[in-house]
Amino acid sequence: MEDAAKREMEGFDITLQELLAEWNKAEKALKQAENIQREVVTPSINELRYAGRKVVEAITLHREGKGDPARRLLEDAIFDCMRARHDAIDAITAYIADKIDDITYELGVDVVLTCYPEMPKLVSELGCIQDAIVHSRENRMDRDAIYATLLKANLPKIYSMYQELRRNEPLMHALAKKRERERFHNRMALWIGIIFTILGALAGIAGLMRF
Repeated sequence: MEDAAKREMEGFDITLQELLAEWNKAEKALKQAENIQREVVTPSINELRYAGRKVVEAITLHREGKGDPARRLLEDAIFDCMRARHDAIDAITAYIADKIDDITYELGVDVVLTCYPEMPKLVSELGCIQDAIVHSRENRMDRDAIYATLLKANLPKIYSMYQELRRNEPLMHALAKKRERERFHNRMALWIGIIFTILGALAGIAGLMRF
């Protein structure tokens, strides 16, 4: 009996350490998402709340000597943390994709590329992440491994590139305004030229009619 109780205790502690590792990963992804969006990622927060509730219940059961049910609750909480991490990564990629669309639509591709030549690379990296997310939806067994790779390798890259894009936004807006002024002046010059041409033609016709 003592050996069984010891094994239960060790199993609980091991599972708890796994949970802590997954919780930290989820919080890291969540923090990155909040830094980018400047708002909380509600689905991730909810998943962590579910995990926290299960941890409290697991500790209570563990103290009552119910090792197996307690460990199963911790295992469920681990999956909640994984889902929280997945939701945060989804939120980051969706937000950056929308922001890129907004910037290019508002300012024009030429302005964005002039101020931030790395845009095609950012779009390509983002596309790779979106493809991986789609693949994870089709392959549930590989989902967490895919998201773990995204969090470790891909996400820091687009996070850094997106921050650089945002730092260049004031320059983009200034260039867009400059080009808009130039287009306005060019249109005004064109119309003034057309008006003077028409006036000149009318004056020539009027002069001919005097004779």
